[in-house]
Amino acid sequence: MELDYYLKALRRGWLRVMLAAIVGAAIGVGYLAIAPKTYDATARVVVAVNDPTSIPDAQSGAQFVSSMASTVAAMIDSPIVLEPAAESLDGAHSASALASMVTVATETSTGLLTLTVRTDDGQVAADVATAVAESASDIVPEQVGGTNSEGDDLIRVDVLSTPDAPTSPTSPSTKGVMVIATLIGLTVGLALAIAAYAADRRVRRPEDFRSVGTPVLAAIPGEPKAFAGTLQLDDRTAAAYQALRTAVSASSNGARSSTLVAPLTPGNHDADVPARLAAAYARAGRRTLVIDLDARSTALASVLDLPEAPGVFEVLAGGATPDEATVESSEPGVWAMRPGEPQGSPADALAGQMLEPLLQWAEASFDTVVLTAPAVLDRPDASVVAARIGRVVIAVKSGKDDADALQQGLDTLASAHGAVLGVALLEPPRRH
Repeated sequence: MELDYYLKALRRGWLRVMLAAIVGAAIGVGYLAIAPKTYDATARVVVAVNDPTSIPDAQSGAQFVSSMASTVAAMIDSPIVLEPAAESLDGAHSASALASMVTVATETSTGLLTLTVRTDDGQVAADVATAVAESASDIVPEQVGGTNSEGDDLIRVDVLSTPDAPTSPTSPSTKGVMVIATLIGLTVGLALAIAAYAADRRVRRPEDFRSVGTPVLAAIPGEPKAFAGTLQLDDRTAAAYQALRTAVSASSNGARSSTLVAPLTPGNHDADVPARLAAAYARAGRRTLVIDLDARSTALASVLDLPEAPGVFEVLAGGATPDEATVESSEPGVWAMRPGEPQGSPADALAGQMLEPLLQWAEASFDTVVLTAPAVLDRPDASVVAARIGRVVIAVKSGKDDADALQQGLDTLASAHGAVLGVALLEPPRRH
């Protein structure tokens, strides 16, 4: 997969990624709240020769200290030092308990010893480290034995530093846990975003139609909600319908001047596309007739502000003439036929012998004829009409209709020998 694929997945699923990262961080916070905490307290002591009287004494003393450092460290971590330390803590901890808490690190070259106490209480860790360091300072010189020329202990153990009670735990590391938890959340979010993108078959942009091999005749941009269900258009939308008019005209094989415009799936403003396409033809100086074949909706009559009159299905049933059913709309140059009331199934009425004479009359009387029918995947009406006309434009809703549904619609129309000119893509995302 190319980088562009992952970038599209991230752009479409960024909210999922952010939510996963937040969940990961929340889990990290929860873990920090319940995980056992350990605290480290550190004391430092140094082993030194007691009052050397000459440079040779100092040099030999330094060598002695270096050789004794490991021994002193072992003594600190033994009952010799730990039992007095435990007693100084009022018996709160045994020597064996202190041994499990204390570790000693040695720098043999300097005689510096670092005592680290680890436990689940910061104050206890500090108290134990201090007690062990002070016990070592008192006990170790006596245990090593030996005296210098003045009768003092041969070595001394000086306490360099004792700790305050630590306020932040050594483990778990707050920063480390939060970074790892957030990264895990981001990784899971990215995986979910890529999986969702791979599984999402909804069409959004013209390039999404490559898999079904159907051309996009025009991309109709979104518009203010106040314009929905009307012929009022902003400049971008008007230009898109002009492009649709040009594409449909260019795709015509010259056999008929009628075009069926039908949505792929039902929607709230399905009548807008055929009504606005008819208006685009009329504004180009073509006398245009809109034939509404959707007997279950009055949306087109509302968009074109049509007066009451007999409808198409009355004409097909022989109850009215085409002239009686044809009325002027609110758009100059556009006439229309309402659907009327079918006798029985609308699909059966459209499959009868009267539709062809009606189309011939309409094409002889007007420059352009635009028909509209219920959604291709909702009712069989569009397939029945497509078999007669042979020219179909499918209105596809960006982000709602998917490629599988479109393929199903194309197959349905193909089985009826309807030639799909292409699709009008409604409200695709704007490019930045």
